[in-house]
Amino acid sequence: MDQFFSEWPKKPYKGLAYYREVDAPLFGEREQHVRDCADLLLSYGVKIIVLQGSSGAGKSSFLRAGLIPYLKSNSGMGSDDRKHCYFFNCGDSVIRCTSNPMLEIAGTILRAVGEETPLLGGTASDVGIDEKKRQVITNLLNDAQIIGPAALVDRIVEALIKIAADLPGKLVLVLDQAEEVLTRTTGQLEGNQSSAAFFGFLEKIYLRNADLRILIAMRTEYYGRFRDELKIADNRLSDRPRSGGIAPYLLRPVRERDALIRVILAPTRAVGINGKSVYNFGFDPNVVETIVADLLGEFPHASVMPALQVVCSSLHECRRNGNRKISLREYTEKGGVRGILRAYFQHGLECTGAISGAQTDKWYQVLHSLVSRQGGGTIVSLNETLEDLVLKAKVNGITGDIPRILRKLTQDPAPLLRGEPPDRPRTFSLKHDMLAVALSRWHDERQGALKVQTEEAGKRKLIIYAAAFMVALLTAIAAVVAYVAYDRAVASLKSKNKATNLTNAFAARSPAGDFRLSLLLLISNLDATTKPPLLVERLAGGNGDIERSTIEQLRQVMLRVPWFSGSYRAVGLDPGANRVALLGDRKLQVLHFPNGPEIQSNPNFGDEGFNFVKPQATGFISSSTGFVSALGPVAVHRGVLFFKNAAGAVVERDLSGSLPERLKVGFPPRFDIVSGQLQGTRLAFENQKTSMRIIRLDAADIAKNTIAIPDEDPPLLTERPVTGFPPVLSDIPKTDQMYGFLGESKIASFTAGLPIEPDAVLSFAGRGRAQRDEGGLSQLDLVIGDVASKLGRNEVRERRIPVAIVHSEPGLPDRRRSTFAFAANQGAGIFKFDGPSFYIFDLAKIWSNPNDLRVQRYNVRQVDSNLQVLPASLGMLPPLLAAAETKSAWRAAWLASNGVWVVETRDGTNDAYPIVGGPLLSGGGGTKLQFTSDGEFLILQQQRQFTGPVQVRIWDLRQSWRDWILNSDVETLRAEACRVVKSDESGGKFTEAEAQLFEIADDRRQPCA
Repeated sequence: MDQFFSEWPKKPYKGLAYYREVDAPLFGEREQHVRDCADLLLSYGVKIIVLQGSSGAGKSSFLRAGLIPYLKSNSGMGSDDRKHCYFFNCGDSVIRCTSNPMLEIAGTILRAVGEETPLLGGTASDVGIDEKKRQVITNLLNDAQIIGPAALVDRIVEALIKIAADLPGKLVLVLDQAEEVLTRTTGQLEGNQSSAAFFGFLEKIYLRNADLRILIAMRTEYYGRFRDELKIADNRLSDRPRSGGIAPYLLRPVRERDALIRVILAPTRAVGINGKSVYNFGFDPNVVETIVADLLGEFPHASVMPALQVVCSSLHECRRNGNRKISLREYTEKGGVRGILRAYFQHGLECTGAISGAQTDKWYQVLHSLVSRQGGGTIVSLNETLEDLVLKAKVNGITGDIPRILRKLTQDPAPLLRGEPPDRPRTFSLKHDMLAVALSRWHDERQGALKVQTEEAGKRKLIIYAAAFMVALLTAIAAVVAYVAYDRAVASLKSKNKATNLTNAFAARSPAGDFRLSLLLLISNLDATTKPPLLVERLAGGNGDIERSTIEQLRQVMLRVPWFSGSYRAVGLDPGANRVALLGDRKLQVLHFPNGPEIQSNPNFGDEGFNFVKPQATGFISSSTGFVSALGPVAVHRGVLFFKNAAGAVVERDLSGSLPERLKVGFPPRFDIVSGQLQGTRLAFENQKTSMRIIRLDAADIAKNTIAIPDEDPPLLTERPVTGFPPVLSDIPKTDQMYGFLGESKIASFTAGLPIEPDAVLSFAGRGRAQRDEGGLSQLDLVIGDVASKLGRNEVRERRIPVAIVHSEPGLPDRRRSTFAFAANQGAGIFKFDGPSFYIFDLAKIWSNPNDLRVQRYNVRQVDSNLQVLPASLGMLPPLLAAAETKSAWRAAWLASNGVWVVETRDGTNDAYPIVGGPLLSGGGGTKLQFTSDGEFLILQQQRQFTGPVQVRIWDLRQSWRDWILNSDVETLRAEACRVVKSDESGGKFTEAEAQLFEIADDRRQPCA
């Protein structure tokens, strides 16, 4: 690089910072890649380029110091105006993606149009944006912070098209680190909307006929997921659409030996306009070759460029006495590549002004918690929240102002972390994945050293104990030494037992309901306590008590964990038999529950299931499954119904294609299997009300492929305020289907004698008269109706049952947590306030005599105070509640914040008691809760989104199952616990974070592997 530039970068090496446009004179070894990428960007038929590369490949530097300066200068492009490129003038022509990239793009456009020269690049000197158009664009985007993501996308697209319309070339939008759109979406509604808006934006740009180019940079490992989310096929280019297509460009890391040598030597060859060396330094012979060889050996598979910049920057800044030549001795004294990187970490920690001494190793542990080893051995950095890192720091014994230290670690001169947002970070990751590789190697070395120290310490202890034993036989002094050893053994055993007891107590309490973690902790403790104790431990009392305590805790937790768990597209219970349909991506399985007292530790999948071909995507993206009378198990997947005919062949019926066009507008019907029938439910939202309409399909017509759905609105079942929950439907076999919901109605005066009388809700102390005088009284009603009468019978059967007076006083229960459900096997309903009671309705009496409500109240006893009904995971659904009548009692279940409570009534009393000693461990959240027809099994479905996967948890509530757990031997119990753990997707081992938090030894981290 013997070139003359008017301005050179201040420093010859960048450290962990990427190259910017001002650093272009030092940016090399990418000239051909720059030309190839520019040609691809400007070629016909391309609208979007996805620049992909591994971590450290230099994508950010390639954009800022290579491609963008080249495009701005129009180097090699000739005089064709159509190939001139223009970029927004915002200091940096690259927009970094975040969890809300559309706000970043809107902000960039607003800042640019506020500049005197909004666009940079091209050759025309009179290119600009007139004042009228500036005002139009400003008005479009001024309220970007408050409008919804979808609306913002439309405005941004309109603004870009207006800007690009009059340009004598192409407007280029450069988006860096696009993988953050995927990695920083946590499943919450706001994050999902932002991600969906971004992909919707790209699709709109793809389809619009505007002279606009988008360049997106991301890590290679996220490219497949990105393309799957974008859902635009590259093969559309073959059809030559009016608008451009999508093209990937792979940027490989620079690892060639000669190229790396040229990168290191480039600053030494920089010459100013005065003909003198710009940086005035060099290297002694063999130094550069040694550095390159060490870098390639230290990072055999990853990019070496970030480490190269850190190493060379350190050597340049630490030259002795202004020496112009960097010697091999200086490099060796610093410890080579590994020593320089370790010094970089040490310098970064010391720059905080609060980390030194013993705290240093503890902070290394915290930083290492941000390291993740992915498939194929790739090591990258994780994103962690401020709260999680503060907790990990405290667990490692770190004191002081931890949030302030974390912020300091993101700042110069040797930043170790990257915080988002930069001004007030709430999430942190390592500054670069190269640091993750260095930390991983340091951690491995440290663990190896600790293991050697432990082994050496163990050998020394054995020698000391042997010597003490021999001396004790000969002298009285040895007796004193033996007593001291015994006293220490007692203290060590007490400490070990205390830690085990604390872990066991956490596993039993399971505050998050994580049954997998509870079982892993207990199994790990069981393995540790059942091992033969050391001699000194036997002398101090042995492990007997703690072993028995661990076994007992494991039995108690096993009573509360699911008998079966898994992840599926949909789950459907057969209300007339003890079996459940489980729908996978291309397979339907039928799981049979044990009968009578039979014990079944391994799930029994019957042969009624079948495989099916995955249909093409349609407007019906939700899935469902269940059992249709006369058809057997069925699956509804992407708008297609699958079942087996009498000959055992899989049959398809196109539900989507059978729908009239008018029923495809808005929200299309969702098809489910209810009471043995295939039933479509259509929700509509208008005039502040939600209407529910029902479509029923006859099994015989389905079997003959004569599905006929009238081209008209289905019969109206209910119409509810949008603030209320939709009605619940009964699923009792061989009975008329019913619906029920809770609503409010105005009343003229207070009437005593409501069927349900919870003290807090019906208390009128001090306010009853005032409310009556104002005429503002209202009551909570339970509305029960007959579905068939709504769908065609002449008589419409519906009963409105007043259950409580509605108050708005602070401190009274939230009526939105009041909930209702139909019993699984009787003509009965269950109602529950947010309190320790539930109520059973005799629905047959309600129909025959509206004044004879036959309501039975049951009070829940012997549970903790956490009885609040938890709202369902999906906000449109009512809080979860279920009931069933067994041979001798009523069972009720509901979702609370610490799990699923299941209680059972006792004969002759109005009291109900928990079946086991605590809530069932479910892992948090839920969208559907139901008993089997005999009340012996409970099924919980957990779904984050209506179209997402379903986590299913099934509990065996039979007395025979509880007796089997309480009486099994330890090995059988341990094997069953491991089966339950492995049935969950996360497998039978601790995560890295769990192992660190609970101090699990390396040999105990995979107790069920």
